[in-house]
Amino acid sequence: MARAVGSTSSTRPGADVGPAAHRVRLGQVVGAHGLHGELRVRTEGGDASSLLNVPTVRLAREHGHEEETSQEYEIASARAGRPGECRLLLRGIVDRDAAEAWRGASVLARAADLPELSSGEFYAFELVGCRVTGIDGSAIGRVREIWETGASDVLVIEDADGRDQLVPAVEPLLHEVNVAARRIVVDAPPGLLDRDDDEEESGETE
Repeated sequence: MARAVGSTSSTRPGADVGPAAHRVRLGQVVGAHGLHGELRVRTEGGDASSLLNVPTVRLAREHGHEEETSQEYEIASARAGRPGECRLLLRGIVDRDAAEAWRGASVLARAADLPELSSGEFYAFELVGCRVTGIDGSAIGRVREIWETGASDVLVIEDADGRDQLVPAVEPLLHEVNVAARRIVVDAPPGLLDRDDDEEESGETE
């Protein structure tokens, strides 16, 4: 199964896909640790590995769907914290008050700075915007966002009628994932995807 890191929806800051210069949301500041400016960051999907390996992050506060303020920081140190969290010490944030001032902010990183994955692995943000077809070539839609659940991530696919089709991101269902071609082929069993009422009624006799 693919590695899902930094899952983002189109309404979050840094949710751009495509060029590696775009930013990916990797977590959210949930408070301060200690007296010297260390941040407690709740990581996306509970995976801290990406934040432990990037050189810089951007902290961004949201106001509705717009970024209210944001600032780039170099990471001085990063380490694991509580379950689902990591602790970041950023150059320029030197005391607890300065750290607390960023509570609630999104933590963004450049896609190009993320660790390179092994063959067959991919980041969740890379799937957003991909065209999705069935194994028979039928069009299903495009990935609009990815939901993180306790069991597995779920692809939210918007079809041509604007409906959401939900497909668990597990190997038996994801027949092919081609990030370079922006294409995903799904082997969906009967009943997984919603069908038009006309299609459902087509088999009824009058």
